[in-house]
Amino acid sequence: LDMAPGASEHARLFDTVEDEALEQCRTYIRRQQSGGALPAKLPCLEGQCEALGTVLNRVLDYGENQSVLLMGPRGAGKTSVLRYALENLVPRNAFRTVSLHGLMQTDDTLAVKEIATQLGYVEEFERAKPGNFMEAIQFVMAKLRRTGYSDGQETGAVSAGDDERPVLLMMDEFDHFARTKQTLLYTIFDAMTSNEVHMAVVGVTARIDALEMLEKRVQSRFSQRQIFCSPPSSEEQMMEIIKMSMRLPDDFPFPDFRDE
Repeated sequence: LDMAPGASEHARLFDTVEDEALEQCRTYIRRQQSGGALPAKLPCLEGQCEALGTVLNRVLDYGENQSVLLMGPRGAGKTSVLRYALENLVPRNAFRTVSLHGLMQTDDTLAVKEIATQLGYVEEFERAKPGNFMEAIQFVMAKLRRTGYSDGQETGAVSAGDDERPVLLMMDEFDHFARTKQTLLYTIFDAMTSNEVHMAVVGVTARIDALEMLEKRVQSRFSQRQIFCSPPSSEEQMMEIIKMSMRLPDDFPFPDFRDE
């Protein structure tokens, strides 16, 4: 039988659309399984996500300063919990975010410069030419002060370009920052005990004894709040995680393909 006019073209178009859908499906699942995209929920870690979201929202809603440690073995989902809380449980762009990594910023001086860079003050920092670490940390702490504060005193002065959002300092491999002299940690946590700064610090570590690694002067200024993340403990939990990592989002552009 002869094919209806245009049928061959329609078949080719269908194959093209199906191929495109399949390729987009593969791309999304690869991104999700490699950590590039988060699933709609994190099985077995819902409580940890809610706990972290509560901490961050207290900073936003009540003007508090908060610090917390996300702890657990590697691969337990600590970074995913942090990303999920930021993407789903707090208003978007509510924080000025700074990310440090203990294996990259291997001493306090490098960490201070990275904070200045991510906050957008790197040119000003370089012009200031701090001669030593204490001058560098004083420069950064001045930039971290709440709007209307100067040298620990409330002035009420607000400049037109001031960014009044709180700072979220994320410190991956937190235990490595505890292996230095801890001057950076002490300075930040000490400022957080007053209204001088408005910020949250989230440390991420695989060391269960990370808190004990802190000097007494630092530990006394830390909130002592810890959130533990554990890997799946049963085959059922593992299967739930695998299924969630392969689930396509509701806004996938090929709904029929997604539902199949």
